[in-house]
Amino acid sequence: MPARLSPLLPWIAAILLIATLAAFLKLSLFGTTVSSDYQEYLATAQAFAGEPGFEVAHNRILKPLAPALVALLGQGIGYHEAMLAQALFFYLALALATFFFAREYFQDERLAFLLTLMSALSYPVLKYGVDVLTETGAWFFFVLSLWLTVRFLREPRPGLFLLNALVVAVGFLWKEYSIVGGAILGLATLFHPALSLKQKTLYALGGSALFLLIHAPWQWYVYVTYGFTYLTWYGQNAGPGFAMEFTLKNVIKSTAAILGLAWLLVPRGLRHFSTLDTWRRRFLQVAALPPLVGYLWGYISSRLLYVIAPPALLLAGLGLRTLPPRVQIAVTAFVVLANIAWLSLSYSITL
Repeated sequence: MPARLSPLLPWIAAILLIATLAAFLKLSLFGTTVSSDYQEYLATAQAFAGEPGFEVAHNRILKPLAPALVALLGQGIGYHEAMLAQALFFYLALALATFFFAREYFQDERLAFLLTLMSALSYPVLKYGVDVLTETGAWFFFVLSLWLTVRFLREPRPGLFLLNALVVAVGFLWKEYSIVGGAILGLATLFHPALSLKQKTLYALGGSALFLLIHAPWQWYVYVTYGFTYLTWYGQNAGPGFAMEFTLKNVIKSTAAILGLAWLLVPRGLRHFSTLDTWRRRFLQVAALPPLVGYLWGYISSRLLYVIAPPALLLAGLGLRTLPPRVQIAVTAFVVLANIAWLSLSYSITL
Protein backbone atom coordinates (compact mmCIF):
# COMPACT_ATOMS: atom_id res chain seq x y z
CA MET A 1 0.00 0.00 0.00
CA PRO A 2 1.43 3.42 -0.94
CA ALA A 3 2.61 5.31 2.14
CA ARG A 4 0.75 8.45 1.12
CA LEU A 5 -2.54 6.51 1.06
CA SER A 6 -2.26 5.10 4.58
CA PRO A 7 -3.23 8.32 6.43
CA LEU A 8 -6.36 8.50 4.29
CA LEU A 9 -7.67 5.06 5.25
CA PRO A 10 -9.71 6.25 8.29
CA TRP A 11 -11.38 8.91 6.13
CA ILE A 12 -12.06 6.39 3.36
CA ALA A 13 -13.46 3.85 5.83
CA ALA A 14 -15.73 6.49 7.41
CA ILE A 15 -17.04 7.58 4.00
CA LEU A 16 -17.78 4.01 2.92
CA LEU A 17 -19.48 3.24 6.24
CA ILE A 18 -21.67 6.35 6.20
CA ALA A 19 -22.56 5.97 2.52
CA THR A 20 -23.43 2.29 2.98
CA LEU A 21 -25.65 3.12 5.96
CA ALA A 22 -27.31 5.95 4.03
CA ALA A 23 -28.02 3.67 1.06
CA PHE A 24 -29.43 0.96 3.33
CA LEU A 25 -31.75 3.40 5.13
CA LYS A 26 -32.90 5.07 1.92
CA LEU A 27 -33.77 1.74 0.30
CA SER A 28 -35.36 0.40 3.49
CA LEU A 29 -37.58 3.45 3.93
CA PHE A 30 -38.39 4.33 0.33
CA GLY A 31 -37.47 1.34 -1.81
CA THR A 32 -36.83 1.75 -5.53
CA THR A 33 -38.84 3.60 -8.15
CA VAL A 34 -39.76 2.13 -11.53
CA SER A 35 -39.36 4.78 -14.23
CA SER A 36 -39.32 4.83 -18.02
CA ASP A 37 -35.52 5.22 -17.91
CA TYR A 38 -35.27 2.09 -15.78
CA GLN A 39 -37.53 0.12 -18.10
CA GLU A 40 -35.59 1.16 -21.19
CA TYR A 41 -32.22 0.31 -19.66
CA LEU A 42 -33.57 -2.99 -18.40
CA ALA A 43 -35.04 -3.97 -21.79
CA THR A 44 -31.78 -3.04 -23.51
CA ALA A 45 -29.78 -5.10 -21.01
CA GLN A 46 -32.04 -8.08 -21.49
CA ALA A 47 -31.72 -7.73 -25.27
CA PHE A 48 -27.94 -7.63 -24.88
CA ALA A 49 -28.17 -10.83 -22.85
CA GLY A 50 -30.16 -12.52 -25.61
CA GLU A 51 -33.40 -12.75 -23.65
CA PRO A 52 -36.30 -13.42 -26.04
CA GLY A 53 -38.96 -10.75 -26.51
CA PHE A 54 -36.79 -7.74 -25.64
CA GLU A 55 -35.51 -5.01 -27.95
CA VAL A 56 -32.89 -2.37 -27.35
CA ALA A 57 -34.02 1.20 -26.70
CA HIS A 58 -32.25 3.29 -29.31
CA ASN A 59 -31.57 6.18 -26.95
CA ARG A 60 -29.93 3.76 -24.49
CA ILE A 61 -27.78 1.82 -26.92
CA LEU A 62 -25.89 5.02 -27.78
CA LYS A 63 -24.26 4.58 -24.35
CA PRO A 64 -23.90 0.80 -24.03
CA LEU A 65 -21.72 0.30 -20.93
CA ALA A 66 -24.49 0.47 -18.34
CA PRO A 67 -26.88 -1.98 -20.06
CA ALA A 68 -23.92 -4.23 -20.92
CA LEU A 69 -22.91 -4.40 -17.25
CA VAL A 70 -26.52 -5.05 -16.20
CA ALA A 71 -26.75 -7.78 -18.85
CA LEU A 72 -23.59 -9.42 -17.50
CA LEU A 73 -24.67 -9.28 -13.86
CA GLY A 74 -28.35 -9.89 -14.50
CA GLN A 75 -27.88 -13.40 -15.79
CA GLY A 76 -26.55 -14.36 -12.39
CA ILE A 77 -28.44 -12.25 -9.85
CA GLY A 78 -31.48 -10.98 -11.76
CA TYR A 79 -31.80 -7.88 -13.90
CA HIS A 80 -33.54 -5.65 -11.36
CA GLU A 81 -30.97 -6.62 -8.77
CA ALA A 82 -28.19 -5.93 -11.28
CA MET A 83 -29.55 -2.44 -11.93
CA LEU A 84 -29.50 -1.74 -8.21
CA ALA A 85 -26.06 -3.34 -7.73
CA GLN A 86 -24.37 -1.15 -10.34
CA ALA A 87 -26.02 1.97 -8.89
CA LEU A 88 -24.84 1.13 -5.36
CA PHE A 89 -21.32 0.22 -6.44
CA PHE A 90 -20.90 3.53 -8.24
CA TYR A 91 -22.57 5.40 -5.39
CA LEU A 92 -19.73 4.32 -3.14
CA ALA A 93 -17.19 4.99 -5.91
CA LEU A 94 -18.69 8.45 -6.43
CA ALA A 95 -18.36 9.25 -2.72
CA LEU A 96 -14.67 8.29 -2.80
CA ALA A 97 -14.04 10.21 -6.03
CA THR A 98 -15.63 13.29 -4.45
CA PHE A 99 -13.36 12.97 -1.42
CA PHE A 100 -10.21 12.71 -3.55
CA PHE A 101 -11.37 15.56 -5.79
CA ALA A 102 -12.04 17.89 -2.84
CA ARG A 103 -8.85 16.82 -1.07
CA GLU A 104 -6.79 17.44 -4.21
CA TYR A 105 -8.23 20.91 -4.48
CA PHE A 106 -8.05 22.01 -0.84
CA GLN A 107 -5.20 19.75 0.38
CA ASP A 108 -7.30 19.25 3.52
CA GLU A 109 -8.70 15.81 4.41
CA ARG A 110 -11.09 17.08 7.06
CA LEU A 111 -12.70 19.66 4.79
CA ALA A 112 -12.84 17.13 1.94
CA PHE A 113 -14.64 14.69 4.25
CA LEU A 114 -17.29 17.27 5.19
CA LEU A 115 -17.84 18.21 1.56
CA THR A 116 -18.13 14.54 0.64
CA LEU A 117 -20.92 14.15 3.20
CA MET A 118 -22.72 17.14 1.70
CA SER A 119 -22.45 15.50 -1.72
CA ALA A 120 -23.06 11.82 -0.96
CA LEU A 121 -26.00 12.68 1.31
CA SER A 122 -27.47 15.33 -0.99
CA TYR A 123 -31.03 15.15 -2.24
CA PRO A 124 -30.34 14.24 -5.90
CA VAL A 125 -27.68 11.65 -5.08
CA LEU A 126 -29.88 9.85 -2.56
CA LYS A 127 -33.06 10.28 -4.62
CA TYR A 128 -31.76 9.26 -8.04
CA GLY A 129 -28.39 7.71 -7.32
CA VAL A 130 -29.48 5.17 -4.73
CA ASP A 131 -32.11 3.73 -7.04
CA VAL A 132 -32.45 1.59 -10.16
CA LEU A 133 -30.95 4.20 -12.47
CA THR A 134 -27.50 4.74 -14.01
CA GLU A 135 -26.73 8.20 -12.61
CA THR A 136 -24.04 7.29 -10.09
CA GLY A 137 -21.83 5.73 -12.77
CA ALA A 138 -22.11 8.85 -14.91
CA TRP A 139 -21.40 11.15 -11.97
CA PHE A 140 -18.44 8.99 -10.94
CA PHE A 141 -16.71 9.33 -14.30
CA PHE A 142 -17.43 13.07 -14.30
CA VAL A 143 -15.96 13.68 -10.82
CA LEU A 144 -13.01 11.39 -11.59
CA SER A 145 -12.28 13.56 -14.63
CA LEU A 146 -12.48 16.72 -12.51
CA TRP A 147 -10.03 15.25 -10.01
CA LEU A 148 -7.57 14.50 -12.80
CA THR A 149 -8.05 18.00 -14.24
CA VAL A 150 -7.13 19.55 -10.89
CA ARG A 151 -4.01 17.40 -10.83
CA PHE A 152 -3.22 18.36 -14.42
CA LEU A 153 -3.46 22.06 -13.56
CA ARG A 154 -0.92 21.57 -10.79
CA GLU A 155 1.34 19.33 -12.88
CA PRO A 156 0.61 19.34 -16.65
CA ARG A 157 1.97 15.92 -17.60
CA PRO A 158 0.98 14.08 -20.82
CA GLY A 159 0.15 10.94 -18.84
CA LEU A 160 -2.40 12.77 -16.70
CA PHE A 161 -3.98 14.35 -19.76
CA LEU A 162 -4.32 11.07 -21.66
CA LEU A 163 -5.66 9.27 -18.59
CA ASN A 164 -8.25 12.02 -18.18
CA ALA A 165 -9.16 11.84 -21.88
CA LEU A 166 -9.61 8.08 -21.48
CA VAL A 167 -11.88 8.60 -18.46
CA VAL A 168 -13.99 11.07 -20.47
CA ALA A 169 -14.22 8.69 -23.43
CA VAL A 170 -15.18 5.67 -21.32
CA GLY A 171 -17.57 7.78 -19.23
CA PHE A 172 -19.31 8.95 -22.40
CA LEU A 173 -20.06 5.30 -23.16
CA TRP A 174 -21.90 5.28 -19.81
CA LYS A 175 -23.77 8.56 -20.14
CA GLU A 176 -23.33 11.91 -21.86
CA TYR A 177 -22.46 13.81 -18.65
CA SER A 178 -18.78 13.00 -19.23
CA ILE A 179 -18.60 15.43 -22.12
CA VAL A 180 -18.82 18.22 -19.54
CA GLY A 181 -15.65 16.89 -17.94
CA GLY A 182 -14.03 16.81 -21.37
CA ALA A 183 -14.93 20.45 -21.98
CA ILE A 184 -13.45 21.46 -18.62
CA LEU A 185 -10.25 19.54 -19.39
CA GLY A 186 -10.07 21.23 -22.79
CA LEU A 187 -10.39 24.70 -21.28
CA ALA A 188 -7.87 23.89 -18.55
CA THR A 189 -5.41 22.87 -21.26
CA LEU A 190 -6.14 25.85 -23.48
CA PHE A 191 -5.56 28.39 -20.72
CA HIS A 192 -2.68 26.64 -18.95
CA PRO A 193 0.16 29.19 -18.76
CA ALA A 194 2.89 26.52 -18.58
CA LEU A 195 1.99 24.96 -21.94
CA SER A 196 3.18 26.22 -25.30
CA LEU A 197 0.89 26.55 -28.30
CA LYS A 198 2.49 23.44 -29.79
CA GLN A 199 1.86 21.43 -26.61
CA LYS A 200 -1.74 22.59 -26.42
CA THR A 201 -2.26 21.58 -30.05
CA LEU A 202 -0.74 18.15 -29.50
CA TYR A 203 -2.87 17.61 -26.39
CA ALA A 204 -6.02 18.60 -28.29
CA LEU A 205 -5.20 16.30 -31.20
CA GLY A 206 -4.29 13.41 -28.91
CA GLY A 207 -7.40 13.73 -26.76
CA SER A 208 -9.67 14.04 -29.79
CA ALA A 209 -8.04 11.04 -31.49
CA LEU A 210 -8.47 8.90 -28.38
CA PHE A 211 -12.12 9.90 -28.03
CA LEU A 212 -12.88 9.20 -31.69
CA LEU A 213 -10.97 5.92 -31.63
CA ILE A 214 -13.26 4.68 -28.87
CA HIS A 215 -16.53 6.24 -29.98
CA ALA A 216 -16.57 6.45 -33.77
CA PRO A 217 -16.86 2.67 -34.40
CA TRP A 218 -19.71 2.25 -31.94
CA GLN A 219 -21.65 5.31 -33.08
CA TRP A 220 -21.24 4.20 -36.68
CA TYR A 221 -22.55 0.74 -35.78
CA VAL A 222 -25.61 2.23 -34.05
CA TYR A 223 -26.27 4.52 -37.01
CA VAL A 224 -25.95 1.75 -39.60
CA THR A 225 -27.94 -0.78 -37.59
CA TYR A 226 -30.66 1.40 -36.08
CA GLY A 227 -30.49 4.69 -38.01
CA PHE A 228 -30.05 6.51 -34.69
CA THR A 229 -27.55 9.17 -33.63
CA TYR A 230 -27.09 11.66 -30.82
CA LEU A 231 -28.70 14.27 -33.05
CA THR A 232 -31.75 12.02 -33.30
CA TRP A 233 -31.74 11.53 -29.54
CA TYR A 234 -31.49 15.25 -28.85
CA GLY A 235 -34.22 16.07 -31.35
CA GLN A 236 -36.60 13.58 -29.76
CA ASN A 237 -35.88 14.59 -26.17
CA ALA A 238 -34.99 18.27 -26.03
CA GLY A 239 -38.11 19.61 -27.72
CA PRO A 240 -40.65 17.76 -25.54
CA GLY A 241 -38.53 18.44 -22.47
CA PHE A 242 -38.44 22.18 -23.04
CA ALA A 243 -42.16 22.23 -23.77
CA MET A 244 -43.17 20.31 -20.65
CA GLU A 245 -40.66 21.14 -17.94
CA PHE A 246 -38.60 24.23 -18.76
CA THR A 247 -40.33 26.69 -16.46
CA LEU A 248 -38.86 29.23 -14.04
CA LYS A 249 -40.33 27.29 -11.13
CA ASN A 250 -38.72 24.01 -12.19
CA VAL A 251 -35.38 25.64 -12.95
CA ILE A 252 -35.21 27.32 -9.53
CA LYS A 253 -36.45 24.26 -7.66
CA SER A 254 -34.11 21.78 -9.34
CA THR A 255 -31.12 24.12 -9.13
CA ALA A 256 -31.76 24.64 -5.41
CA ALA A 257 -31.94 20.88 -4.89
CA ILE A 258 -28.45 20.32 -6.29
CA LEU A 259 -26.67 21.56 -3.15
CA GLY A 260 -29.62 22.31 -0.87
CA LEU A 261 -28.70 24.64 1.97
CA ALA A 262 -25.03 24.36 1.02
CA TRP A 263 -25.81 27.00 -1.61
CA LEU A 264 -25.81 29.50 1.26
CA LEU A 265 -22.06 28.93 1.64
CA VAL A 266 -21.32 29.78 -1.99
CA PRO A 267 -21.54 33.60 -1.67
CA ARG A 268 -19.16 33.40 1.28
CA GLY A 269 -16.82 31.32 -0.85
CA LEU A 270 -16.99 33.81 -3.71
CA ARG A 271 -15.92 36.57 -1.34
CA HIS A 272 -12.74 34.59 -0.63
CA PHE A 273 -12.10 33.63 -4.26
CA SER A 274 -9.26 36.17 -4.61
CA THR A 275 -7.34 34.49 -1.77
CA LEU A 276 -6.87 31.29 -3.77
CA ASP A 277 -3.71 30.22 -5.52
CA THR A 278 -3.60 30.87 -9.25
CA TRP A 279 -4.22 27.27 -10.29
CA ARG A 280 -7.16 26.95 -7.88
CA ARG A 281 -8.76 30.09 -9.29
CA ARG A 282 -8.14 28.85 -12.81
CA PHE A 283 -9.92 25.54 -12.14
CA LEU A 284 -13.05 27.28 -10.88
CA GLN A 285 -12.93 29.67 -13.82
CA VAL A 286 -12.75 26.94 -16.47
CA ALA A 287 -15.28 24.76 -14.60
CA ALA A 288 -17.89 27.49 -14.26
CA LEU A 289 -19.57 27.49 -17.67
CA PRO A 290 -19.51 23.92 -19.15
CA PRO A 291 -21.83 22.41 -16.46
CA LEU A 292 -24.52 24.93 -17.44
CA VAL A 293 -25.13 22.76 -20.51
CA GLY A 294 -27.36 20.78 -18.13
CA TYR A 295 -30.06 23.38 -18.73
CA LEU A 296 -30.01 22.45 -22.42
CA TRP A 297 -30.88 18.79 -21.95
CA GLY A 298 -34.53 19.86 -22.23
CA TYR A 299 -35.96 18.10 -19.22
CA ILE A 300 -35.34 19.80 -15.89
CA SER A 301 -34.34 17.72 -12.88
CA SER A 302 -31.70 17.95 -10.18
CA ARG A 303 -30.23 14.68 -11.47
CA LEU A 304 -29.72 16.18 -14.94
CA LEU A 305 -28.31 19.38 -13.46
CA TYR A 306 -26.03 17.61 -11.00
CA VAL A 307 -22.98 18.30 -13.19
CA ILE A 308 -23.18 21.79 -11.65
CA ALA A 309 -22.69 20.37 -8.15
CA PRO A 310 -18.96 19.47 -7.95
CA PRO A 311 -17.54 22.89 -8.95
CA ALA A 312 -20.21 24.64 -6.85
CA LEU A 313 -19.32 22.36 -3.95
CA LEU A 314 -15.77 23.70 -4.03
CA LEU A 315 -17.09 27.24 -3.66
CA ALA A 316 -19.22 26.06 -0.75
CA GLY A 317 -16.10 24.46 0.72
CA LEU A 318 -14.20 27.71 0.33
CA GLY A 319 -16.91 29.38 2.39
CA LEU A 320 -17.08 26.52 4.89
CA ARG A 321 -13.36 26.56 5.68
CA THR A 322 -13.53 30.19 6.84
CA LEU A 323 -15.73 29.07 9.76
CA PRO A 324 -14.47 27.69 13.10
CA PRO A 325 -14.05 23.87 13.09
CA ARG A 326 -17.04 23.16 15.34
CA VAL A 327 -19.22 25.46 13.29
CA GLN A 328 -18.12 23.62 10.15
CA ILE A 329 -19.39 20.34 11.63
CA ALA A 330 -22.66 21.93 12.75
CA VAL A 331 -23.25 23.51 9.33
CA THR A 332 -22.51 20.22 7.56
CA ALA A 333 -24.93 18.36 9.84
CA PHE A 334 -27.60 20.99 9.21
CA VAL A 335 -27.13 20.76 5.44
CA VAL A 336 -27.35 16.96 5.53
CA LEU A 337 -30.46 16.94 7.73
CA ALA A 338 -32.14 19.43 5.42
CA ASN A 339 -31.29 17.19 2.44
CA ILE A 340 -32.84 14.19 4.18
CA ALA A 341 -35.95 16.20 5.04
CA TRP A 342 -36.24 17.26 1.39
CA LEU A 343 -35.82 13.65 0.30
CA SER A 344 -38.55 12.47 2.67
CA LEU A 345 -40.88 15.19 1.49
CA SER A 346 -40.24 14.29 -2.15
CA TYR A 347 -41.91 10.92 -1.71
CA SER A 348 -45.16 12.57 -0.72
CA ILE A 349 -44.92 15.71 -2.89
CA THR A 350 -43.41 15.80 -6.38
CA LEU A 351 -40.29 17.99 -6.25
